[in-house]
Amino acid sequence: MHLVPALADEIAHVEKSKPEITAGPFTGGKFAYDRVDIYLVQTKRGNEDSTEGSVSLYARASRNQKESWFKVAQDKEAGMVNYDFFDLTIGDAGDDSGESTDENSATGASFAVKNLNAPIFKVSWWKHETGASTFAQVRKMVLLDFRTSTPRIMAALQCVSAEGGGACGVYDNGAVPTTTLACNWDAAKADFLCTSTATGDYTVPLTHRFYLASGADVPYTAKEGDPPTLETLGAWSAIDRSWVTKKPDIPGLGPVSYLTQYSRDDVRGTAVLFASRGRDSSEARFFAVIVDPQGPTLALEIRPQPLVDENPPVRGADQVVSAPDLQASVVPAEIHPAEKFADDVQPSFQVKTLGTLPNVSVWQVTAKQGNMHEVVWLAAGRNPTTSRFVFSAIRIASEVGDYAGCGSGRSKPFAAVIERREGFLDALLDVVPSHRYDLEGKLADSDDQGQPNMLCPIKIKLSWNNSIGFVRDESAADCPDTRRARNLSISDTGEITAKPDEGNVPN
Repeated sequence: MHLVPALADEIAHVEKSKPEITAGPFTGGKFAYDRVDIYLVQTKRGNEDSTEGSVSLYARASRNQKESWFKVAQDKEAGMVNYDFFDLTIGDAGDDSGESTDENSATGASFAVKNLNAPIFKVSWWKHETGASTFAQVRKMVLLDFRTSTPRIMAALQCVSAEGGGACGVYDNGAVPTTTLACNWDAAKADFLCTSTATGDYTVPLTHRFYLASGADVPYTAKEGDPPTLETLGAWSAIDRSWVTKKPDIPGLGPVSYLTQYSRDDVRGTAVLFASRGRDSSEARFFAVIVDPQGPTLALEIRPQPLVDENPPVRGADQVVSAPDLQASVVPAEIHPAEKFADDVQPSFQVKTLGTLPNVSVWQVTAKQGNMHEVVWLAAGRNPTTSRFVFSAIRIASEVGDYAGCGSGRSKPFAAVIERREGFLDALLDVVPSHRYDLEGKLADSDDQGQPNMLCPIKIKLSWNNSIGFVRDESAADCPDTRRARNLSISDTGEITAKPDEGNVPN
């Protein structure tokens, strides 16, 4: 969306109407224009009784009796060809929106910053959206900045308040992330400092700070004396063991827990392993920081593989010549310092050594957040061919499920039985596949014809490859006639219990 010169016939038509706001002269600073008029022109669609229409925004900017006319134009980006931001419900002032009908909610134009007397304007209007079983009120807003001779659109925003959606609407609406935006004028930066906050039943509550006009992030800062980055924490932890028991709050990650570290005489550097709260889900994130006394410190994220339903790791095109060996499940750590969790929830982690061989060490990490647990096998090793670190992780079990629509949930595959031999890393897993449960917690798996799905377990052989990490070989297991799903329970110490789901056989 941008401002373009208005055409002569448009100007002739608009000049006949009354502007929504006439402003100037401006005493808040030195600006390119001494007067600005904003016009909001409504056009009705359909018959005389129709309330459907569209709005066109025009501006006349004047200085020394010389004027320029502008029009707000919408860019039709990919996927937006049939969307019209300027749709309008004629006569709607948003009275039923739940907001007060003050200058912040009414249709029209006003100064965007009170008491500043600068040519920054807010233009807003309302649109009703109605479906077979849904109703939504959409407040649309454009911020126009006329402080320079080349005016611009500072932001185009919309706020949606939706209701309904049929029998599933009350559940599905709660599962959709809700983002709120709060902005205050920063006089030093001459820009709006904004904080967006995302919340929802299945959304990790995150805030993000940024400047509205420039789009620049505003990073949070670490507490004095704490490491400002994950790389710094790794370097400090490698030489100062006191950081092993601390959980410093790293901007963009929140409290970070030390797990363990791994080194080999024939591999340069030390790998320090950490964990933090998840950003995209309630499941934890895992990191390796390679502290190299002869080179830069490198922070990597180790993404746990699921037990099933994933293709084998593929080396990325941009990860060919890099140390250590980077696979699709091990990537450079992506940390957003301008983000912060909107609550005080902190996961805890327990680490237990599963095995140590000449080229690899494996640990079981049990993460607990609230009353939910997960068990992850985390490994750090050495590739004997390249003498580089190899990292890998696999999620053995998780009590964190996914939303499956209409109030139902879906469990994740988990290892109900684990067979391991002492001194070996290979394991044979009896895996319970993902299942869907209804509102009452009853099994609700069915195929396209509505018939119950077979609830057969999966056999997975887990082994270690010195080049790529954990490797999974899947095979079919005997399918008992009972066809009962098994419920998962994980203790604080990582003990996995799987009991038959009595009475929840699909019918």
